[in-house]
Amino acid sequence: TARLEFRNADTGGTRETTTNEAGFYTAPFLSIGRYSVTAKLAGFGTVVREAVDVGLNQTRVADFQLKPAAVAETVRFARSARLPVVTRGNGTGLSGGSVPVEGGFVLCLVHLNRILEVDPANLTLLAESGAITKAIDDAALPHGLFYPPDPGSMKISTIGGNVVTASPIGDLPPALHALGATLVLASPRGRREVALEEFWTGYRTTVLAPGELVVAVRVPAPQPAVA
Repeated sequence: TARLEFRNADTGGTRETTTNEAGFYTAPFLSIGRYSVTAKLAGFGTVVREAVDVGLNQTRVADFQLKPAAVAETVRFARSARLPVVTRGNGTGLSGGSVPVEGGFVLCLVHLNRILEVDPANLTLLAESGAITKAIDDAALPHGLFYPPDPGSMKISTIGGNVVTASPIGDLPPALHALGATLVLASPRGRREVALEEFWTGYRTTVLAPGELVVAVRVPAPQPAVA
């Protein structure tokens, strides 16, 4: 639960309350006046609302959107509280959808969007899961390469969504499997790689450890044909 503090701008007096499990709160009895309202939650940034006017019999005086201080801290907090985490990209939902679990977190990864490496000699690219599909293609173009799938959502969909939902073409996972692709998994404990086939046969059961996320897909260089 988040802690909220109400500080009267004229008197300096403070009152505190906390949110319930659903994230709602009821303000303590407050005199009519102007307040500074602060919301805090462990592992998340602090939000302050200045010059909030409180009228007679108000029970909610400000809305808050508490954002994680970092992805790893959010996952660590959810694990300690035994709360489910559902990752989400840009949410186009054309080939599948991110369905939240009641009582858990929806962890948006759109800011985890760096393209870390382009290796034209080995025909590989390493990117974070929130990288936009069009950005992947744009990064390959200067090297005379391109990203083969061309979904209608190319300018907004993310590479993580492409892979996890087998989007935008149904044979993307078999194609990645044929190339010997591996998935890069990250957690507060570090990173590791697993084979794509292991991920698809054991997803949510044997592959992902608690607090672990898929952050990249690594495709090895193609091997030359043997005559």
